[in-house]
Amino acid sequence: MRKDLTVQDSALTSIIEQPVDYSHVLRIGPYVITRRSFEFLKSSLSDELVDACLHIATIETSNVYHVDGINATLIFTGDFERTGYLASVCLK
Repeated sequence: MRKDLTVQDSALTSIIEQPVDYSHVLRIGPYVITRRSFEFLKSSLSDELVDACLHIATIETSNVYHVDGINATLIFTGDFERTGYLASVCLK
């Protein structure tokens, strides 16, 4: 391990190097971050990490509304039965 790594860097490295599963690592607001969430950092960002970052960014802001990644996907794919969002709105 490099000597110039900070405590946070070495903690993140130890989380990433462990076997990938759905063990909870931390909770940010309503979002649970798991070991699998950190595995995504090798190639992309997981929905829960994006949602957690948006949650942190909007904590002290008023009049900002955030639809999490799972519900946004369901809305955009037209899965109105599972979300209830836009169920009675005709988009055509």
